[in-house]
Amino acid sequence: MQLGELRINLNNLLQRKDSGWSWSLEPSNGFTVSSLRRLIDGISLPPAETKTIWVQWVPSKVNIHLWRTLRDRLATLDNLSKRGVSVPSDECNQNRNRTIWFFGFRFRFGFFGFFRFSVFSVSVFRFSVRFLLTPSKLCNAKPETLNHLFGECSTASIVSAHLSCWLEWWPIDASTGNNIHRTVRRVITAAFFWVLWTQRNSKIFKGSLKKEREMCEEIHFKAFDWIRCRSNFGKFLTWENWCCNPIKAVSLCIALAPR
Repeated sequence: MQLGELRINLNNLLQRKDSGWSWSLEPSNGFTVSSLRRLIDGISLPPAETKTIWVQWVPSKVNIHLWRTLRDRLATLDNLSKRGVSVPSDECNQNRNRTIWFFGFRFRFGFFGFFRFSVFSVSVFRFSVRFLLTPSKLCNAKPETLNHLFGECSTASIVSAHLSCWLEWWPIDASTGNNIHRTVRRVITAAFFWVLWTQRNSKIFKGSLKKEREMCEEIHFKAFDWIRCRSNFGKFLTWENWCCNPIKAVSLCIALAPR
């Protein structure tokens, strides 16, 4: 959007009257920065296919991760390839190698501790460290995409099966129920995406991966902790009720909370 186009729009919206200036974007005819921001965003930004959902009961970084997940903006291997980022392999599990340059000597470490050593150019003044991490994801079945990582992957499928036994409505429909029930479902969904993604990164960069049951327990606890710490009825939420049925546990808390 050119500056000249913005000025033309402002001239049409801002009119001078005897009593002062009139701003047509507000019912009170008074100027506000928020109304101008909405005008500029509506002209310059592309239309969004879905409305941005901000869940107040989860941390900001988890909200941002949820936004990126729902729009396929995560740094999965297929997205990195689309952006021209060279990756050693697009398979969902590979050995992890590290190459370290130290005073001209090159050390190459494999995933199981095997290493190779070679002299490149001996120089005590040359010191550089380079890590070549071959990505290793949750399984080795298919190339890594968003749908595969959170849906088709064997690890994600096992975690989803555990959640189905716990919730009896997984995968969820976040549009059903009242506002509180929808928010609880969104919190659990955000925890599911967050735990699987952090475990994927842990396997790539640390070489460690929790078992599927441990991931499911982490999803249970994170969703419980977020709601307990950030909702106005969290002090009435108990771990025992939450593990039995999160929707009923939250409904009970709302009934016990003072109005």
